[in-house]
Amino acid sequence: VLESSIFGVHSVAATNNNLTLSSPDNASLQVFIKKGDSSAQGCKFVLKSTSGLISDLESEVFYDVYKNSKWNISFRVTRKEGNKFLTPDSNTKYEIRFMGKNYLSTELANEFLLTSDITKVQYDSFNQSNKSVYVGAHRTNFTGTVLNKSDVKMVDFNVWSTALTDSQIDQRARNFTIDGYNNNYKKEFLSSEVDKYSNLLSRHTLDTLSAPDASGLIRVPDASRGSQSDREHYGNLR
Repeated sequence: VLESSIFGVHSVAATNNNLTLSSPDNASLQVFIKKGDSSAQGCKFVLKSTSGLISDLESEVFYDVYKNSKWNISFRVTRKEGNKFLTPDSNTKYEIRFMGKNYLSTELANEFLLTSDITKVQYDSFNQSNKSVYVGAHRTNFTGTVLNKSDVKMVDFNVWSTALTDSQIDQRARNFTIDGYNNNYKKEFLSSEVDKYSNLLSRHTLDTLSAPDASGLIRVPDASRGSQSDREHYGNLR
């Protein structure tokens, strides 16, 4: 496997259990590891979009990635730093931030940060799309034919409705058990009804998985503590 799938997202129809990709696929983003050769001595991390939302973002070459190194890989679709406190208009700038951090104990060994600008129309289309995510192999319509195999080990996978800061992601890279926000139960703004912990849409911890069941499936619990009452109180989160 010279290009190994890690995780990604696509837009889907607004129908439960219908995982057919929407056309256009306005939320298409996929993360891969690209190997120089089968020995995987040197590897790049790559963020792609099968729908052309962005051009490929490729990191520099990192070595010994497959020698039990631990990486935190993330992407965020967000308003650019200088625009976050302004009322959005047609001139507001948005970007996709693709980040990776590799710690050895408490020492930062390797990192990368790549960005790609997107328009307000692209941002709104991404934000308003119904989405489904995957971890591991990239398949046609999530459950069909394998498009890209995976040979990575995943420990923890999170989806947030509000972008974490660089420093919050750095904390998670040091210790994956941290939920993400520095103070999960504080309000983002005094006028906001949605506390920061409510922005954790999904959290799948993969370090304690058991063997497949009789049907050959492995059950992965969602540890985000979501509930129907929260959904009714806060509304749908995109």
